Amino acid sequence: MPVKNDMFLFPKDVGSFGFDWGQLALTVAPEVNGAERFSGGVVYVSESRFHSTLNTGTEPMQLFVVYSPAGPELGLRDRPDISLILAGK
Repeated sequence: MPVKNDMFLFPKDVGSFGFDWGQLALTVAPEVNGAERFSGGVVYVSESRFHSTLNTGTEPMQLFVVYSPAGPELGLRDRPDISLILAGK
């Protein structure tokens, strides 16, 4: 069972989808905490990978990705380049 506080599951407490471009840890999703209307999580993308998000700050950026309605993100499991990363790894 994931470790959580009363409001939020943290990325380190849930499994992640791993790809050659980075990782996605779903911290809100039907299969994670019973969320019904959306799912979301934190994305790690290596700074060496091209992507359209630009960090204009001086600290590492964290992005919370939301899928509404929940469900399309599960299609990521069918990608040939996925690895499932267990919680705490």
